[in-house]
Amino acid sequence: MSEQIQQEATLPHSEQIDQLATALALAQRKMPACRKDSKNPHLKSRYTDLTELVDATRPVLTEQGLSVVQSTRTEPGTGRLLLVTMLMHNSGQWLRGEAPVESVPTKGINASQALGSALTYMRRYTYGAMIGAVSEEDDDGHAAAPLTQQGKPRSSAPSRRQDRPNRVEGGGSR
Repeated sequence: MSEQIQQEATLPHSEQIDQLATALALAQRKMPACRKDSKNPHLKSRYTDLTELVDATRPVLTEQGLSVVQSTRTEPGTGRLLLVTMLMHNSGQWLRGEAPVESVPTKGINASQALGSALTYMRRYTYGAMIGAVSEEDDDGHAAAPLTQQGKPRSSAPSRRQDRPNRVEGGGSR
Protein backbone atom coordinates (compact mmCIF):
# COMPACT_ATOMS: atom_id res chain seq x y z
CA MET A 1 0.00 0.00 0.00
CA SER A 2 1.37 3.38 -0.98
CA GLU A 3 1.76 6.05 1.69
CA GLN A 4 1.63 8.83 -0.90
CA ILE A 5 -0.38 11.83 0.29
CA GLN A 6 -3.01 13.17 -2.05
CA GLN A 7 -1.69 16.72 -2.42
CA GLU A 8 -4.88 18.12 -3.93
CA ALA A 9 -6.94 17.02 -0.94
CA THR A 10 -8.03 19.57 1.64
CA LEU A 11 -7.62 16.87 4.25
CA PRO A 12 -4.43 14.91 3.58
CA HIS A 13 -5.01 11.15 3.51
CA SER A 14 -3.55 7.84 2.47
CA GLU A 15 -3.88 6.85 -1.17
CA GLN A 16 -7.00 4.83 -0.40
CA ILE A 17 -9.55 5.61 2.34
CA ASP A 18 -12.42 3.27 1.46
CA GLN A 19 -11.96 0.99 4.48
CA LEU A 20 -11.42 3.92 6.83
CA ALA A 21 -14.52 5.69 5.48
CA THR A 22 -16.66 2.57 5.93
CA ALA A 23 -15.36 2.03 9.47
CA LEU A 24 -15.94 5.68 10.40
CA ALA A 25 -19.50 5.56 9.05
CA LEU A 26 -20.20 2.47 11.17
CA ALA A 27 -18.66 4.11 14.23
CA GLN A 28 -20.64 7.33 13.73
CA ARG A 29 -23.83 5.31 13.50
CA LYS A 30 -23.23 4.07 17.06
CA MET A 31 -21.52 7.17 18.44
CA PRO A 32 -23.36 8.69 21.41
CA ALA A 33 -23.96 12.38 21.89
CA CYS A 34 -21.35 13.55 24.40
CA ARG A 35 -22.47 15.11 27.67
CA LYS A 36 -21.66 18.75 28.28
CA ASP A 37 -20.15 17.96 31.67
CA SER A 38 -17.97 21.03 32.24
CA LYS A 39 -18.74 24.67 32.92
CA ASN A 40 -17.04 27.77 31.55
CA PRO A 41 -17.46 30.38 34.30
CA HIS A 42 -16.36 33.23 32.03
CA LEU A 43 -18.98 32.58 29.35
CA LYS A 44 -21.49 30.98 31.73
CA SER A 45 -21.83 28.03 29.38
CA ARG A 46 -21.41 24.26 29.43
CA TYR A 47 -19.15 22.20 27.20
CA THR A 48 -17.88 18.67 26.64
CA ASP A 49 -14.36 18.37 28.01
CA LEU A 50 -11.65 16.34 26.28
CA THR A 51 -11.86 13.42 28.71
CA GLU A 52 -15.63 13.06 28.24
CA LEU A 53 -15.25 13.30 24.45
CA VAL A 54 -12.60 10.58 24.31
CA ASP A 55 -14.32 8.35 26.89
CA ALA A 56 -17.65 8.57 25.04
CA THR A 57 -16.27 7.91 21.56
CA ARG A 58 -13.23 5.64 21.91
CA PRO A 59 -15.20 2.39 22.38
CA VAL A 60 -17.12 2.78 19.11
CA LEU A 61 -13.98 3.88 17.27
CA THR A 62 -11.89 0.94 18.45
CA GLU A 63 -14.75 -1.48 17.72
CA GLN A 64 -14.35 -0.46 14.07
CA GLY A 65 -10.54 -0.57 14.07
CA LEU A 66 -10.14 3.22 14.30
CA SER A 67 -7.80 5.24 16.47
CA VAL A 68 -6.87 8.90 16.87
CA VAL A 69 -3.40 10.27 17.56
CA GLN A 70 -2.66 13.92 18.28
CA SER A 71 0.76 15.53 18.31
CA THR A 72 2.33 18.91 17.61
CA ARG A 73 4.83 20.22 15.14
CA THR A 74 6.32 23.61 14.41
CA GLU A 75 5.47 25.15 11.05
CA PRO A 76 8.66 25.79 9.06
CA GLY A 77 9.29 29.45 8.37
CA THR A 78 6.76 30.85 10.85
CA GLY A 79 7.60 28.86 13.97
CA ARG A 80 3.87 28.60 14.63
CA LEU A 81 2.76 25.62 16.70
CA LEU A 82 0.43 23.26 14.84
CA LEU A 83 -1.71 20.50 16.33
CA VAL A 84 -1.66 17.43 14.10
CA THR A 85 -4.62 15.04 14.41
CA MET A 86 -4.56 11.68 12.65
CA LEU A 87 -7.46 9.29 12.29
CA MET A 88 -6.10 5.84 11.52
CA HIS A 89 -7.68 2.54 10.54
CA ASN A 90 -6.17 -0.88 11.21
CA SER A 91 -5.89 -1.35 7.42
CA GLY A 92 -3.17 1.30 7.38
CA GLN A 93 -5.45 3.97 5.87
CA TRP A 94 -5.43 7.41 7.50
CA LEU A 95 -6.64 11.02 7.45
CA ARG A 96 -4.64 13.94 8.85
CA GLY A 97 -5.62 17.44 9.84
CA GLU A 98 -3.60 20.34 11.20
CA ALA A 99 -4.72 23.37 13.18
CA PRO A 100 -2.75 26.31 14.58
CA VAL A 101 -2.53 26.57 18.35
CA GLU A 102 -2.69 30.17 19.52
CA SER A 103 -2.36 31.19 23.14
CA VAL A 104 -2.29 34.46 25.00
CA PRO A 105 -0.91 34.54 28.53
CA THR A 106 -3.42 36.03 30.94
CA LYS A 107 -3.19 37.30 34.45
CA GLY A 108 -2.52 34.55 36.93
CA ILE A 109 -1.09 31.98 34.51
CA ASN A 110 2.28 31.78 32.83
CA ALA A 111 3.00 31.28 29.11
CA SER A 112 3.34 27.49 29.44
CA GLN A 113 0.01 27.21 31.24
CA ALA A 114 -1.69 29.36 28.59
CA LEU A 115 -0.21 27.18 25.84
CA GLY A 116 -1.34 24.02 27.64
CA SER A 117 -4.86 25.39 27.92
CA ALA A 118 -4.95 26.39 24.24
CA LEU A 119 -3.59 22.99 23.22
CA THR A 120 -6.26 21.13 25.21
CA TYR A 121 -8.94 23.36 23.68
CA MET A 122 -7.73 22.66 20.15
CA ARG A 123 -7.32 18.94 20.85
CA ARG A 124 -10.97 18.79 21.89
CA TYR A 125 -12.21 20.60 18.80
CA THR A 126 -10.02 18.83 16.24
CA TYR A 127 -10.65 15.37 17.75
CA GLY A 128 -14.40 15.94 17.63
CA ALA A 129 -14.29 17.35 14.10
CA MET A 130 -12.15 14.50 12.79
CA ILE A 131 -14.54 11.80 13.99
CA GLY A 132 -17.83 13.70 13.62
CA ALA A 133 -18.66 13.76 17.35
CA VAL A 134 -21.52 15.89 18.65
CA SER A 135 -22.58 17.17 22.05
CA GLU A 136 -26.01 16.78 23.64
CA GLU A 137 -27.04 20.33 22.81
CA ASP A 138 -26.48 22.36 19.69
CA ASP A 139 -27.48 26.02 19.76
CA ASP A 140 -27.59 26.17 15.94
CA GLY A 141 -25.13 29.09 15.92
CA HIS A 142 -27.17 31.03 18.47
CA ALA A 143 -24.12 32.20 20.41
CA ALA A 144 -22.48 33.44 17.21
CA ALA A 145 -25.60 35.24 15.91
CA PRO A 146 -25.68 39.05 15.70
CA LEU A 147 -26.94 40.76 18.85
CA THR A 148 -30.39 42.30 19.06
CA GLN A 149 -30.91 45.75 20.57
CA GLN A 150 -31.43 44.09 23.95
CA GLY A 151 -27.93 42.55 23.72
CA LYS A 152 -29.20 39.00 23.19
CA PRO A 153 -28.23 36.93 20.15
CA ARG A 154 -30.84 36.61 17.40
CA SER A 155 -31.77 33.08 16.60
CA SER A 156 -34.32 31.09 14.76
CA ALA A 157 -32.98 27.93 16.32
CA PRO A 158 -35.55 25.19 16.74
CA SER A 159 -36.03 23.55 20.09
CA ARG A 160 -33.69 20.73 21.06
CA ARG A 161 -33.89 17.69 18.79
CA GLN A 162 -35.79 14.77 20.21
CA ASP A 163 -35.27 12.32 17.34
CA ARG A 164 -31.98 11.02 18.72
CA PRO A 165 -31.70 9.11 21.99
CA ASN A 166 -29.47 10.55 24.67
CA ARG A 167 -26.40 8.74 25.74
CA VAL A 168 -26.84 5.91 28.19
CA GLU A 169 -25.40 6.76 31.58
CA GLY A 170 -23.21 4.45 33.61
CA GLY A 171 -22.16 0.92 32.85
CA GLY A 172 -19.73 -0.03 30.12
CA SER A 173 -21.51 1.87 27.34
CA ARG A 174 -19.02 4.73 27.42
